[in-house]
Amino acid sequence: MAWKAVASFLDGLSVTAISRRLDKRKLQLELDTQRLFLLTTHYRSPDLQGASPEAYAEELARRGTALAFEGMCRAVADNLQTQLETLTAGLHAVNPDSAAAARLSLPQEQGSGAGRPKRFGLGSLSHDAQPHEHTQGPPSPILDPPTPTFALEIAPSSIQHASAGRGVWLRGHAATGQIVALYPGVAYRPLHHRAIPGYPMVGRDNEFLLSRFDGVALDGKPWGLGAALERRWPPLPPHNLAEEALGCLEGGNNLAAGHLVNHPPAGTLPNVAVASFDWHTPGSQSYLRAYIPNIEYTSRPALQTLGSVPGLALVALRDIAEEELFLNYRLNPNLPNLPEWYTAVDADEDARRWN
Repeated sequence: MAWKAVASFLDGLSVTAISRRLDKRKLQLELDTQRLFLLTTHYRSPDLQGASPEAYAEELARRGTALAFEGMCRAVADNLQTQLETLTAGLHAVNPDSAAAARLSLPQEQGSGAGRPKRFGLGSLSHDAQPHEHTQGPPSPILDPPTPTFALEIAPSSIQHASAGRGVWLRGHAATGQIVALYPGVAYRPLHHRAIPGYPMVGRDNEFLLSRFDGVALDGKPWGLGAALERRWPPLPPHNLAEEALGCLEGGNNLAAGHLVNHPPAGTLPNVAVASFDWHTPGSQSYLRAYIPNIEYTSRPALQTLGSVPGLALVALRDIAEEELFLNYRLNPNLPNLPEWYTAVDADEDARRWN
């Protein structure tokens, strides 16, 4: 009941209040941020969910209004980071002997200062590198992570279309506002777009590119199906050191399947939304970095940071149980040949996103 009231408020967001702005793309970013603020704050505030639906929705609306856009951006980032820390700790709890996590459980460099990020050379952590000898995995998280309530399965899609292929199914149940999947692969900032394989026709042979509003492009193709389903990890010959370094991460990460989530068929609404995040490794728990399935491309690989990386998460738009996940792809309506399987979920959103 509480979330229905919030959803009602969300549906009533006044687009006309800011629709006169010339920057329609910025408008869509603000609307997406408002939605993510409500979703992730809802998930993080179970104490408020005992209030009446009207009071609950009013309180979330009050918080958002008080923060304004920049404040909501910070709140969403904090909500996502908190979830990611819990999520990665949970992934490690079920895989405490991860060799990838052990490799990333590195001591602080001498003289680097407590506040500086640790660094590593990608060449020294290629998929052929052997983990250091150790008798046990990295230390357990300080807090015991909650018992996972769901897992992801890659299985034939429910979409009745010849090109649908496989989809991602959520087995178990996830709550509204919860991170349910991560989008794996190499992150390219705008400065490095020319390094994306196939540039400038990057989408010709790659259906696994997804762009953030800030221009960071995530390429999920080199991740493949992950080490859990691929005989070789990483599965493809690398184009650059960043792709090669994906082999340093936990390839069996069950949630690194965001790049395989399908666009909903006509008449079906998406049940997940994309959310940008910038992961920051908490304290001394550097081994948790192994469960963030992204490597940032850099022209100076020896300075690849271990502490932070841009990424994308998929957040539940509603409670999900035993369902296939669907994400609104928001393809550019100006493209001359959109796929025949693509039906816009909201044509106005698509137009604003690519304005």
